[in-house]
Amino acid sequence: LSLESQKKWQEAEQTYLKLVQRFPSQPHGYRALGWLFGVGLSKTLSNEEGLSLAHRAVNLKNDTLSWEILSAC
Repeated sequence: LSLESQKKWQEAEQTYLKLVQRFPSQPHGYRALGWLFGVGLSKTLSNEEGLSLAHRAVNLKNDTLSWEILSAC
């Protein structure tokens, strides 16, 4: 979150990618990556990857926030 506050989007994205690799059962990294992709700040994710990460977040935590992020993608 501190990287996002500093608008260091690519560094934040890389950190979130590491987060989902290390903690694949936690939705937070997937949500963050889905949000970065959905608002157009992702520089490394393909359309398929961005949508897949957001979909994974919904599967891990089926709530309004996860659905909103998926919708943005």
